[in-house]
Amino acid sequence: MKLHLPKQLFVAVLAAAAQVYAWEDVTTTLQGNYPTITQTGSGYKPGYVGGYIASSNTNAGSMTDPINEEFNKNNVTINVTGTEADPTTITYLVGIGPDGYSAIGDKTINIGGEADHVYIKYVVGGVYYNMKGTLTANFTNRGQHVAGSTWVTLQSTNDKKIEINVTGGTVGQIIAGNNNGSTVISAAMNSLLGEGMTESELTEYLAGNPAWSTQEKVVINVSGGKVGYASDGTAGLEGDTAAIAGAGGKGFSVNNTVSINISGDADIYGDVYAGAQNREFELTVGGVSKKIGTQSHINSSEINLSGGTIDGNVYGGGLYNEDSSTQSLVKEGTAIKLSGGTVTGNVYGAGDRDNVDGGTKITIEGTGTAVGGTINGGGNNSTVSGDRLLTVASNHKGTQNYKLADFKNIEVAGDLALESLSVATDTDGTSVNVQKEGSIETKAGVLTNLNELNVDGTLNIDMNGADATKDAVSGKVLTMGDNAVINVMLDGAEAANSIALFGFDDIQDDADDLIITLNGKLVDAALWDFTGGNLVIQEASTTTLNLSRNQSRFYNAARAAAAADPDNLALIELTTARDEAAVKAVIDAMSGHEYATAMSSQIEGNLGHLRRLHGAMGKGEMLGKVTDAKMGTTTVSPWRAGVSVFHEETEIDSDARGDGYDRSETGAMLNVEYLTRKDVTLGGAISYGRTNLRTDGAARRHEDNTRFDVYALYGQKRWSFATSLGLGMHEHELLGGDVDGYSINFLQDAAYTVLSNEKSNVQVFGTVESSRNDIDGCSDGVVSAGSQDAWATDVTAGVRYNRALRAFGNAPGGVFTAQTGVTASIGDIKSGVDMNLGGYGYRQESATRNRWGWNLGAGVDVPVRSNVSVYGTAEAVLRGDSNSVDGQIGVKVSF
Repeated sequence: MKLHLPKQLFVAVLAAAAQVYAWEDVTTTLQGNYPTITQTGSGYKPGYVGGYIASSNTNAGSMTDPINEEFNKNNVTINVTGTEADPTTITYLVGIGPDGYSAIGDKTINIGGEADHVYIKYVVGGVYYNMKGTLTANFTNRGQHVAGSTWVTLQSTNDKKIEINVTGGTVGQIIAGNNNGSTVISAAMNSLLGEGMTESELTEYLAGNPAWSTQEKVVINVSGGKVGYASDGTAGLEGDTAAIAGAGGKGFSVNNTVSINISGDADIYGDVYAGAQNREFELTVGGVSKKIGTQSHINSSEINLSGGTIDGNVYGGGLYNEDSSTQSLVKEGTAIKLSGGTVTGNVYGAGDRDNVDGGTKITIEGTGTAVGGTINGGGNNSTVSGDRLLTVASNHKGTQNYKLADFKNIEVAGDLALESLSVATDTDGTSVNVQKEGSIETKAGVLTNLNELNVDGTLNIDMNGADATKDAVSGKVLTMGDNAVINVMLDGAEAANSIALFGFDDIQDDADDLIITLNGKLVDAALWDFTGGNLVIQEASTTTLNLSRNQSRFYNAARAAAAADPDNLALIELTTARDEAAVKAVIDAMSGHEYATAMSSQIEGNLGHLRRLHGAMGKGEMLGKVTDAKMGTTTVSPWRAGVSVFHEETEIDSDARGDGYDRSETGAMLNVEYLTRKDVTLGGAISYGRTNLRTDGAARRHEDNTRFDVYALYGQKRWSFATSLGLGMHEHELLGGDVDGYSINFLQDAAYTVLSNEKSNVQVFGTVESSRNDIDGCSDGVVSAGSQDAWATDVTAGVRYNRALRAFGNAPGGVFTAQTGVTASIGDIKSGVDMNLGGYGYRQESATRNRWGWNLGAGVDVPVRSNVSVYGTAEAVLRGDSNSVDGQIGVKVSF
């Protein structure tokens, strides 16, 4: 589409362009009661900037005192203040002159002072467009953006940043961009229509070639004072619901981000909009009145509420006015942060009947913002393309009770008190994800009709006062993470029968990872009834026994088995007993929950064995090398054998998921090595250990461990390596008889010398200790346990120190070694086994050990004769809730 511009427009544009760079930065301070500005001439000279000060709106004209100098088109700063003796009253304060001439630099308006001493009715960061004039006189500076004259060199009215800072005083309304009315654009559109452009072409053109309020960022900071008040202190301005409009209005756009920051003791009455406001232009073409819609937009918005009070609504988007046929647009999404202060109305991620591309994001952090209404992911009848996300940050520990609506996704990493939730009506609905450190506290019926609930943290549901059959949680999918806990508070025992807690259509459940409590008492997933997609806890009053999780699992299975077989009097007695100590004694005798720790014990034993094997390798490399000074010869004994005894102690604290245990292993190891002539040592070892294992609340059990290993050592220059591969055979003495286990164990250590001298060196090292384990299933006719398999790997990185020791007599020198490092556990950090009692299944588990630990170790190898040395090692892996310490002492002989 080709545009034809009037010749006079071209001439005017070039004339104005010649003056663009003729001025320098100006700062103006305004204080006092300024007079009305009246028209004194037919034209308004370009470059008069620095505030249009008037008691009423006037036509464009020259400005009289106190501001009559020619401001430049670079940076402009206006500071407004006042005192009790000399108050300031301004009707219109604008960053650019009244008739829209260009100002290329940044516009900064600072308003301070006491609320009673400074009053400004309208603050406009851009141009206050609302005056009459000819196309030639007034439209020149909009040429390239409205009329499409791309050859114009003059920049748009406001290409630079607009910033408005309010720390005091009273302001009626803040419009950061250009003002709502513009006869300039109306005249321009009349001209374009007169040039032959059709109405539909004009509408399309205006949408694609918006008029900018600015192409840089708009920033509004309100940390004090009052906004949205009349000069007499009355709340609100007649006809204006918006106290703050970030982008401006009527056809003007911001080609950047609008940032609004409310903090301190700011007092705002009215709504806050970040986006543009749209109205139709009513034009008269050929004597006929026509309405042309424009689409104003902003690129994106940021609203940060950390203090103050907003007596109204907050909108991340713009406003669609009743008389407009085109909605405002946010092109790249909105973001709102709620960390303090108060909003008496609603918070909307989008605007009022607008369009938002790029989605909306609302974040609650810190103490949170008190919101009297609802926090909405979308807007008021708005259209949002993209996600509508609520994030509760990990640092949010506030006590605000929130009402939420219209979010697609809710991510909870902190503590969220949830009063109500209206799910999104989109196809995907609303999904809630409670992260590992997060929690939601709510009541029955709030988390209902969800698309998906992912719980890896804590969910507290208060059923008090609720219908006993009312779902606490319902939706499509339930998934759990590593540490899911759901606490349900009931309203008395009368509501405890057949309580449908979860009404999910499609249940994806990992019972290993979910803990449910009723009134603070642990309940096991074995109670669940999956009929009709509902999870039902029946006879919940029987859970008043204070049982551990594994005890609860067996207890629930026993109750079910007793109900199915009335002849089983022992189980019936168990299910009806109320003597907690007696019940626990029966459970401990029958449940076999030590099965849960058998695998964990086997893994810990094998990882400890690899640490001891490494300590026995390659110490005293010079052992067997004897020098005859008289003959000048050296004799080397290539074979070396060692025998050692060892002891290991391991403890894992119990947790809500399962039982802890104490484990000790005592035994002996024999190893034989062959020293080659090429810096390589080959070896093999056999060891036997007897384990005492006592699971929390159970009798002590035993485990026999026999392990075979082959290994190789290599060292040259700065590098040294150790590698081993072995097989373990294990026999567990558990309920129902002996249970066999097997393992494959692997070690790889690499060290590099970074510092060295004649007596010592320092190495950085990395060690991988990995164990693949299997345990057979077993049964005693009543209780049966399934087979188990697990793979666990410890990876350690750290620093190792080696020092040569003084020799005894003719014996070669010894070696002292110390190391420290960080250990990370990969793979299975807890163990569990599927159990069955009378046809009813349940699961027993061990406690979970931490993935991260601290490694400390030391060793010494001291030759006492030319072919005999004694050695010892000690090593510890400290993980806080799971610690392991082992040591060994032995003798080596070369031959």
